[in-house]
Amino acid sequence: MSDSHVLVLAAGRSTRMKSSRSKLLHLLREKPLLRHTLENARQAGIVTCVVGRDAGGIADLASECGARIVVQDPPRGTGHAVMAAEESLRGVRGDLLILNGDVPLATIDLLRAFMSFHQHEKATLSVLGTRPPDAAAYGRMVRRGTRLMAITEYLEAGDKARAIQDVNAGIYCARVPDIFPFLKKVGNRNEKGEYYLTDLVGVLNRARRKVCCMIHPAWRELLGVNDRADLEEAEGILNRRKICDLQREGVTVMSGATTFVGDRVQIGPDSVIHPFCSIEGRTTIGSECLILPYSRIVDSSLADRVIVNGSSQIVESIIEDGASVGPFCHLRGSTRVQSGSKVGNFVEMKKTSFGPASKAMHLTYLGDATVEEGVNVGAGTITCNYDGVSKHPTHIGKGVFIGSGTELVAPVEVSDGAYVAAGSTITENVPPGSLAIARARQTVKAGWAEKRKRREPKR
Repeated sequence: MSDSHVLVLAAGRSTRMKSSRSKLLHLLREKPLLRHTLENARQAGIVTCVVGRDAGGIADLASECGARIVVQDPPRGTGHAVMAAEESLRGVRGDLLILNGDVPLATIDLLRAFMSFHQHEKATLSVLGTRPPDAAAYGRMVRRGTRLMAITEYLEAGDKARAIQDVNAGIYCARVPDIFPFLKKVGNRNEKGEYYLTDLVGVLNRARRKVCCMIHPAWRELLGVNDRADLEEAEGILNRRKICDLQREGVTVMSGATTFVGDRVQIGPDSVIHPFCSIEGRTTIGSECLILPYSRIVDSSLADRVIVNGSSQIVESIIEDGASVGPFCHLRGSTRVQSGSKVGNFVEMKKTSFGPASKAMHLTYLGDATVEEGVNVGAGTITCNYDGVSKHPTHIGKGVFIGSGTELVAPVEVSDGAYVAAGSTITENVPPGSLAIARARQTVKAGWAEKRKRREPKR
């Protein structure tokens, strides 16, 4: 397979996507749709990608994936796209796999099986087809066994041809350089004035060359993405594949239909993912973790036995063994929650190291902070880390108790074993083992309320 060549057609106008950019650049599974096709193609052989004149991001993406670039200018159909690659493929002898850039679901196993079929049949051209439940407006494949007689476009087909359920999947295998002289005989007498690769079937049959077809029963693998509905369907199919892989490895996903798991995500056995969770990017989750509903985890690392309570968001953060976070917590910006610690309701941490067995259970913001082991952070605690120009650090030592409603004005340090009284605004460092109280003294005026009422006129 390493000496095989693959031609990816990516010069189409994508009008049905109703978008300012090519459909091939729309994200599918967190990466451009075309990247899926190119990555599969690269496993099948040396890749050449045909792009349009104003390809921009498409050409850049194809180059990133190691493909050689051919420009089709102007784009005049799929047959013309293959002809545009003739010079680039000069000297290549053997089989050329041709596929549209919008077939991201075709697996490498399927592509290899199709190429093997083509080689076994010793055909000049082979076409891959399928049989979807709704053939809709796809081109119909007129065949006798494995011999392909014609591909009839839906608009040009009569009732008899439209009744055919075998449709063209847009993937071809051709012998090169044999097909190029025949491609030059393909005409453009059609409504769009384009040169269709499907018309090569008739040209080759008239020349008594062997044209074959392979019908693949798993039609979902050959779904072409033309509009947003197709994109959604492709997303669902690939997501289901990923979830099935995880389930086979011992992960419980309670509702695959409502859970998103990215392709690069790794999850250990005996972890349980509840409905309505989104796990994205290069996230790793250890064994025996529990992810409760409506949580989002992005580019983060969770060790074993971590609990993520509902409606939490964790981005670019690390949670160590046995820690618990949420519900409604937000961890971001390289935050590290260490072993056995607890981060509770409505707590946000940014660029914070939160020590082992420490607790911040309610309504707290910790930014640019280092919290040591065994700290209790009371409800409503805020690190005031931004002075309008720069961010400043807060350091909280081992065994510190921070009372509720405390403001820690950075830069500031509360040393080991210190206590901060509730309602304090701490602007200076607190020595080890000290009690810091920084609030106005309470004054109580007995009978004041009654006196005020007597002074006020009745309403």
